[in-house]
Amino acid sequence: MDEFAELAFLLEQEQEQRKYNRLAYLYPETGPLRRELYARHLAFFEETAKWRECGFIGGNGVGKTEGVGAFIMALHLTGRYPGWWPGRIFDQPIDAWAAGDTRETTRDIIQAKLLGNVAKFGEDALGTGVMPRNLIGKPTYVPNTNRAIDFVPIRHISGGWSVLGFKSYDQGRKAFQGTEKHLIWPDEEPPEDVYTEMVMRGRDVDGQIIATFTPLSGRTPLVSRFLNFDKERAAGRSIVSVMCGMDDVPHLTEDEKRELLAAVPEWQRQARRTGAPVVGTGLVYSVDESKYVMRPIRLEAHWRRGFGFDYGIHNTAFVYFAIDDDTDTVYVYKDYKDGEKPIVVHAAAMLAQGKWIKGVGDASAKDSDGAQIVAKYRQAGVEMALAAKGAGSVMAGIEEVLNRLETGRLKVFSTCNHLLTEIRNYAFDEKGAIKKENDHVLDALRYAINGGGLPRATTERRATTYTYQEPAFG
Repeated sequence: MDEFAELAFLLEQEQEQRKYNRLAYLYPETGPLRRELYARHLAFFEETAKWRECGFIGGNGVGKTEGVGAFIMALHLTGRYPGWWPGRIFDQPIDAWAAGDTRETTRDIIQAKLLGNVAKFGEDALGTGVMPRNLIGKPTYVPNTNRAIDFVPIRHISGGWSVLGFKSYDQGRKAFQGTEKHLIWPDEEPPEDVYTEMVMRGRDVDGQIIATFTPLSGRTPLVSRFLNFDKERAAGRSIVSVMCGMDDVPHLTEDEKRELLAAVPEWQRQARRTGAPVVGTGLVYSVDESKYVMRPIRLEAHWRRGFGFDYGIHNTAFVYFAIDDDTDTVYVYKDYKDGEKPIVVHAAAMLAQGKWIKGVGDASAKDSDGAQIVAKYRQAGVEMALAAKGAGSVMAGIEEVLNRLETGRLKVFSTCNHLLTEIRNYAFDEKGAIKKENDHVLDALRYAINGGGLPRATTERRATTYTYQEPAFG
């Protein structure tokens, strides 16, 4: 074989590999679509190691179906996990369902993304989806349909066979009764009764739900549970959600975003862009995200840094920021929210940002309790003071945060998933009162902006000569 013939053969082999083993090419380590640029996807993958009900709530075109649902399903069915995988691992073959709105949409979207579009291109397309062709067994098709698959065996790395079945919501709740399932993937929001049956199917086998959807029906009970997952956890539910918008992924150009949004009604654009549902009678921070969400940049050494902190038994949160005094612009570059862990764990996460960084927090607690919490964090090495009295005034803090967002003097790094999720769902209820739920990181932000966090911020050089004095807030 001459050199050109050999090169042509190798190129043909690579094309064949890419066509029938797409799983191997998702989330590469290098390149313009490299793995590290999909921070929200990676965060969601990591959460699947901890919780049973996992919701990836996103805008259009962000990769919910292929990059999250189909990808996770393929890994679990085959047991072939990449070395970087941070999520849950099944060490044996599984029994799974994938489900969509109707039999047709399940076939044309979910089945096509996973296995290939056999309905349109015939049997030769089997294996052109995310699932590698050589691992797909003989499908059983639903009678009198255009190749809608009922179930298909998938070869597992252990040598056994996983089983993937396809369902649709229009079959009704009873179609989801019966056997136990290790994994169920509803793509797009299911009806409440259908979702409840899905949860029941995993009850005795430590099963998991991977839900991927855009909340176009607004704040339904299911959407509310996913968005208020901290409240649900406090009641004993194992649940989490991660939100992902168009601006959080590298594969969508600005032209593509404009084209996608131009084709939908204006009232749907926020949901389709960010994944945020229409909430209550209006969002508190109804500011276009293009004004304040930005990709991470290098923080200049002369920018002062600080943090805001909010303590809670079930949720402790903080935000770290840098301020450019020349432009009076605050950059929030790190957020954190976790619960039911000892102070030493939260303190370690804070100290990792820099022991010299000083901040304020917990103004909402009773004075004595707040002071005690602050004292414990100071004993752990965190330079924290009690936020100024008056910082607990929610509306005063909101006004200052809103003013900065509107004027471009408050920027949030796109990697701050907890904070952006809370901003997108922080809303007034029908009586005009703010819904006090899932707002711990926002409280930390208010303390940073309006509770004494900005004046306490300092540079590392100044911090080395700083002598701490307890602030005398009156």
